[in-house]
Amino acid sequence: MQRSHFKRRIAISPEQITVNHGDTFVVSDRAAQIVEGHVHGVVHRDTRFVSLYRFSLNRSPLVPLTANQVDYYLVLAHFTNPPLVVPLPSGSELKPGQATVTKVQLDAQFPCNRVVSSGKVHVQLTRQVDTGRVLDEFYITNYDDQPTAFSLFIELKSDFADLFVIRGHVHAPAGTPESVWQPCEHVLVNRYHEGKFSAQLYFVIDRSDSDPVYTGGDIFFPIYLEPKQHWRASVTLHCLIGDSPAPPKREPIEPNGSRTVADGLHDRWHNLSANCRTSNYEVQRAFEEASDDIAACRLYEPDFPPDVWMPTAGVPWFVTVFGRDSEIASLQSLMVYPGLARGTLQKLAHYQGQKEDEWRLEEPGKIMHEIRHGPLATNNEVPHTPYYGTTDATPLYIILLSETWRWTGDRSLLERYLPTAEACLSWIDTYGDHDGDGFLDYWRWVERGLKNQGWKDSGNAIVYPDGRIVPNPITLCEFQGYVYDAKQRMAEIYHALGQPDQAYELHRQAQELQRRFHDAFWMNDEGFIALGLDPEKNEIRSIASNAGHCLWSGIVYPELAPKVVACLLAPDMFCGWGIRTLSSQNSAFNPLDYQVGAVWPHDNSIIAAGMKRYGFADEANRVAKAIFDASAFFQGHRLPELFGGLERTPRSMPVLYPAANIPQAWAAGSIFILLQTILGLRADAANRRLYIDPTLPDWLPDLTLIGLWVGQSRLDLCFTQYGFEVLKGGDEIEVVQA
Repeated sequence: MQRSHFKRRIAISPEQITVNHGDTFVVSDRAAQIVEGHVHGVVHRDTRFVSLYRFSLNRSPLVPLTANQVDYYLVLAHFTNPPLVVPLPSGSELKPGQATVTKVQLDAQFPCNRVVSSGKVHVQLTRQVDTGRVLDEFYITNYDDQPTAFSLFIELKSDFADLFVIRGHVHAPAGTPESVWQPCEHVLVNRYHEGKFSAQLYFVIDRSDSDPVYTGGDIFFPIYLEPKQHWRASVTLHCLIGDSPAPPKREPIEPNGSRTVADGLHDRWHNLSANCRTSNYEVQRAFEEASDDIAACRLYEPDFPPDVWMPTAGVPWFVTVFGRDSEIASLQSLMVYPGLARGTLQKLAHYQGQKEDEWRLEEPGKIMHEIRHGPLATNNEVPHTPYYGTTDATPLYIILLSETWRWTGDRSLLERYLPTAEACLSWIDTYGDHDGDGFLDYWRWVERGLKNQGWKDSGNAIVYPDGRIVPNPITLCEFQGYVYDAKQRMAEIYHALGQPDQAYELHRQAQELQRRFHDAFWMNDEGFIALGLDPEKNEIRSIASNAGHCLWSGIVYPELAPKVVACLLAPDMFCGWGIRTLSSQNSAFNPLDYQVGAVWPHDNSIIAAGMKRYGFADEANRVAKAIFDASAFFQGHRLPELFGGLERTPRSMPVLYPAANIPQAWAAGSIFILLQTILGLRADAANRRLYIDPTLPDWLPDLTLIGLWVGQSRLDLCFTQYGFEVLKGGDEIEVVQA
């Protein structure tokens, strides 16, 4: 890897801690506290159940020592005390061990209101997120040489805000939460109801070494500790949609880290997924973190088999079923674990469009974009029930089905999802081509939907060279590549299923589309592919990364590929940390904006795969190196959703985009597809073969894949710059050098 000019590597990290499990996540500040007025909160199924969650001693803020995200679902935080005055407020009773200490007794022991200096009391918080609940363990120790007394105060509020409200997209609804304290059960219940939506937060004190007191909306625990004595409490925040009975109390998590269901699911992922070993530390760490991030992005759907999951788009804002994002993340992760692709195929087939619905942009055969479950969706104030405002998810479904079959060899997948794929083809040729010109486009949007319906879906993403926003309808270049690839793959599927006539016709359609694509999109003077076609079918002559996806799909004529590759790696596009989304010569270019100049790892991984497809291995490796170099600067080598497209210099570093999702499934998956590209892996599981074309660069002298899935077999493969060796599984799968 390129040597940094910094004496010490600087870890770039967000200003918050985010942990999640399934469709539940917690966003807090760096001290593990949820502060009002921020995007912090405990969010379950797109609803914020906790908008304020802050703890203190005698209402004085704790002094944070360190807080670490130990795993994607686990936080460990340490604090000490500010200066404290003892004894406690009047009326408090404390129970150290079996004894009861009253306020009168405390006054006798501390007649002068002794001040406990800072640093004498240690507070440890262990927080685990499970689906629908958050488990907090408080463990407090007195390290003073004298007895001390204080109260642990917990401030807790619920606003039950919809995710769209939290992110500032729409105004908050008018519902008002209500709170009920149940003193006998030590339970605080916050309830909310508006329209068809209702929810409840149960704050359950499962156990504590002193009885809690509820006053003024806050909960406090009076605590009396002898020197070196401990106090602990276990609380659970249960997030429930609808009217549900009070949940049962749980067994506490011990401070030494008792195992939970989330721990078991995490272990299950690492037992099933492929791993890698390499002498390049940066690549090794990036792979390990990517594997953890994909694990964090799993959805646990009740209709899935135990070892089948679906990747969400990203944490925290996109923890739900997605179309395009989940398809791409599943494609990227096939060599690591194909169970993600199985879940994505199943769930998206379930939600495939069945009728025309202008509000949700649903059409027969169309693959959905996104589904939400919060108050706004439940009350039909947003169209995400689900929302179908995407165009590329439909051809990508066919590509995912084909590639999953290639890696698994499971013919039953083709038979099960053939009707879904055929409905996708029908939509592409009818509803997807609104003006009948033979190209896939997007036409309209709803008031609370997306104007742009490709992966670059921000409102300002599709621009002319002078920076003007292109009006709809828009025909993007990569859409045509996806359709070309989908039809070629569908022809292969029909051949496998014994339907040669259908296969021949689709192959013919793909070849005709390729010819017409170059007539309409190729810019001779630029030596590049136009970003798209505008409403008048004029070229959108902007230089953008979208053209790289056309390499990935194979629609580019081989004789033109060198020009496309050269343009993508020119200084206006390649900044040194990766390929920008938009040329720096475009008037709309902004390296710190979402999709008009920033660098997206998933975008780069797709482009690199496209370069390798056309034989440009060195160029693909150059893109891969840039992304791996960037990952080394982020905390834990964890790639964010995107980062700034500022020019790389000897003393520069990647610039984090403030609202980037971390983890993001297709950012994590980019690590896998980049390594797959370098190794040139192509599976043909139906014929029990794995094709390889390794082109390891100098910065990656060796790479060993462990537990690679091909069909039902698992392979261990060792690659060096001098060759390769099959360490395990060679008697089951033939490894063929392409």
